[in-house]
Amino acid sequence: MKIKLLTMLLGMFLIAFPNVTNAKKSNINMAVKDQHDCAWSITGWVEYSVLPPKISDYDVWAVDCHGNKYHFTGMIISGTVGNNLNDFNYTFAQVECPQGCNDNDKYFVFNQLLDFVNTNP
Repeated sequence: MKIKLLTMLLGMFLIAFPNVTNAKKSNINMAVKDQHDCAWSITGWVEYSVLPPKISDYDVWAVDCHGNKYHFTGMIISGTVGNNLNDFNYTFAQVECPQGCNDNDKYFVFNQLLDFVNTNP
């Protein structure tokens, strides 16, 4: 009896929330500040699943308060979790660097994508 009830509840949940297990692609247009109070604009798209929360693919442009501009793309490596930058084959192109680009900025941008996925189920 308990198994039938649990199966029925799971089925109702998946019908009510169909994107929970399927990949979802969302456009991103966010303004955030880093730990140095520098404003960033991040635009593009990210593809992800909700349960478990993980990114599968992304293509974004990021510009910081100094005018440094980056193009950041990635696709998940098969068999990985999808919540760590090392789980991806990625490119982090430094497009314009009037104030000197920093390769570590890729971690800041990737963490913003994770925050987006975790707050937009």
